Amino acid sequence: MSADYVVKPIPAVRLAAVTDTMDPAEMGQRIGPMFDQVAAILTTARASLATAIATYAETEAGTDVVVR
Repeated sequence: MSADYVVKPIPAVRLAAVTDTMDPAEMGQRIGPMFDQVAAILTTARASLATAIATYAETEAGTDVVVR
């Protein structure tokens, strides 16, 4: 069975991200300030943080966190 898809133009999106690698025990203290940093960057660019997103990936060095 082949997949159906539709290609549509979408409006431009401004993205800002902050990344860090941390010990999982520190995540509760550090994620909030990362979102604050992203919001400040977007405010400077006259944009807004409409949908906050964070992704996590386990590595040997700790947990890689990307906040967008």
